[in-house]
Amino acid sequence: MCLRNLERTYFVRLFALFEESLRDVWEKSFGKTTSPKCVHLLKGCAARTGMKPDTLLAEVHEVREFRNYVVHGTPAPVVTLAVAKSRLCRFFSWMPESW
Repeated sequence: MCLRNLERTYFVRLFALFEESLRDVWEKSFGKTTSPKCVHLLKGCAARTGMKPDTLLAEVHEVREFRNYVVHGTPAPVVTLAVAKSRLCRFFSWMPESW
């Protein structure tokens, strides 16, 4: 049972670290004191960096939605751990270098 759910456990942890780091960027690089929902945090960070293409933001939202499926059971298309890691790293590469 544990081995069967191991990838999903890592998936949730990966997204948690990504979101935590993004909130750090939100506060330290963008000077924001708010704590928006993750969906708005992603949009706000993407907008402030001029992120292109918009498809990357959509792909990261798919990762977030699959994470929500794993945690809350809300239906979402499956995203593998490897694909999630790639998308989150590409998104984060748009963030300011020092934060």
